[in-house]
Amino acid sequence: MNPEKNPLKSFSVEQIKSLLGVKLPKDYDPTQQTQLDTQPSKSPFQLQAAGAIKGRNSGSNSIMNRLPYDLDNRKRYPDCVNPIRDQMKCGSCWAFSSTNMLAERICVATKGAKKPILSPQNLVSCYNPTDWGCDGGYVDETFKHLEDAGVNTDDCMPYQSGNGTNVQCPAQCANSDLITNTFKCKSGSTQNVSLRCHSNNSLQQLRSEEQLKNYLYYKGSLVAQFDVYSDFLNYGSGVYYHLTGDFVGRHAVKMIGYGVEAGIKYYLCANQWGTEWGDKGYFKIRVGDVKIDQDAYGCDPVV
Repeated sequence: MNPEKNPLKSFSVEQIKSLLGVKLPKDYDPTQQTQLDTQPSKSPFQLQAAGAIKGRNSGSNSIMNRLPYDLDNRKRYPDCVNPIRDQMKCGSCWAFSSTNMLAERICVATKGAKKPILSPQNLVSCYNPTDWGCDGGYVDETFKHLEDAGVNTDDCMPYQSGNGTNVQCPAQCANSDLITNTFKCKSGSTQNVSLRCHSNNSLQQLRSEEQLKNYLYYKGSLVAQFDVYSDFLNYGSGVYYHLTGDFVGRHAVKMIGYGVEAGIKYYLCANQWGTEWGDKGYFKIRVGDVKIDQDAYGCDPVV
């Protein structure tokens, strides 16, 4: 990307870090590739193995042989493409990615009959705003909230925290004529388990290339988290993989597909840094790089 066209060019290092709103343990070490696999999960859910979707064999060969070579949910569900949004100077990636994912899944599940634009501000302002908000959040706990309380629409609660300020949770919609409709993930069990445990549940925590691709094809888009290094910030096209630069934080985005380019396997993702960043707001990231396939979530919507 031309540095002059990068919408992040005026951001300080601290402002860049503030964009990356996935909270980290104090002892988090990005060089430890298996750290997320060995730590207990904060999630109160037991999780279904993605390979078990539709009763399919979870073996890698069986899964991969049944899947298309590439996948782009923008082409598969053109009526359900979310607009690229901009979290601006707020660490609200956890809120944007999860609401964008849920909105798309609702549209797909209803065959386009419902096309809600869901409110990240609702999560920023009304779900644990003292400790989270623009200071970041946990994706797994966000999904718990989406099951329990749900989220309302952007018309009801438009985004106001772009300057990095937490806005108080309102008592009613911005437009008093609107009804506070909430959209949810289907309810599941609420048990604390390790990341390796699985049981039948609407919430999915996905672990490998095969599981991610299986979920993307048979279920739909999901929320992925990954480590961000400074060389990612200037992405413009092609397949990103980390080469140089310092670790600056951890980020959450909506993953919408996968493919191969110039012999490199990648995942296709929608960021929320505006359409001037990356490839009109989207990016491709190499499979297995920067922990992109170690900590991903999806849910089945209530429709």
